[in-house]
Amino acid sequence: MTSAVRQACIVTGLPLVVAAPVFGLLFELPVVLMFLGKIGIINSALMIRYWRQIAVGLFTLAMVVAPSNDPGTMLALAIPLTLLFFVSIGLVKMVEPKAQLE
Repeated sequence: MTSAVRQACIVTGLPLVVAAPVFGLLFELPVVLMFLGKIGIINSALMIRYWRQIAVGLFTLAMVVAPSNDPGTMLALAIPLTLLFFVSIGLVKMVEPKAQLE
């Protein structure tokens, strides 16, 4: 293990070998949310109602997962994740089951 990787492990507690796949999984957010919307677990109204809490959660997650301790890296992960969440709202609106009129 190189000293840079060892230092990253000590500083963040999350090795770079683990951080890279986690980044990839986080950017699958629209796919996961579309699936949850398609099967009816979430809907776009719920996502719009709780967008502030979700944004704080995404920024907190980015802070924990970022491999360095500078705010630039955290923002480089958190801002695209938040934008993907807002894109996901539109995607969920397209795939969510429509209410049946009787």
